[in-house]
Amino acid sequence: MLLRLAFVPPDSAIEGLRALGSRLAAERPGVHPVPPGLIDVPIAALGNVMDRDAKRLEDAMEEHLRLPGALHVEDAGCEQRDNGDIVLRLGGDVAGLAEAARRIGKAAERVHLYIDRRNFQPGVLTATTDEKRACSPLDRVLADIAAEAGAWTGLRWAVDDVALIRTRWVAGSPQSEIVGWVPLVAG
Repeated sequence: MLLRLAFVPPDSAIEGLRALGSRLAAERPGVHPVPPGLIDVPIAALGNVMDRDAKRLEDAMEEHLRLPGALHVEDAGCEQRDNGDIVLRLGGDVAGLAEAARRIGKAAERVHLYIDRRNFQPGVLTATTDEKRACSPLDRVLADIAAEAGAWTGLRWAVDDVALIRTRWVAGSPQSEIVGWVPLVAG
């Protein structure tokens, strides 16, 4: 199965993030909101993983995801990345998220799966654009939205677990399905 790991916001936060993606798409040609199944904080994409290896990874993560306390995230503005992705940057306990991502990588190594931990960036994908470069005209729209006190300003949620997400391709579109949850345990 194609497997990826992510911190998934609660439904209430996903609705605000969907609204942001839809608003960006309405205001700028070439911007496309992402489906709700892709609205998360990606940790790693493992590619094609056997079911038994996914279960071994889940067990290893449950054993090694002990963190010093509860994690929370909050929005810190929008940005367009060089690949065209439009993300909501995260504030709050981003050091805790990075530490959880590091420990997930260590747990994966224990079961001989390898994750490039350098790729973890605390942000939530909300839209994509056809413009694959930084400093585009979209920057002005992002700045306007970030400056407003809209529905997504002050978005905050607790991070309690890590989702194991299977991706399947249906009619040329990715369909995400959560196949497991690993709790983040304080300890």
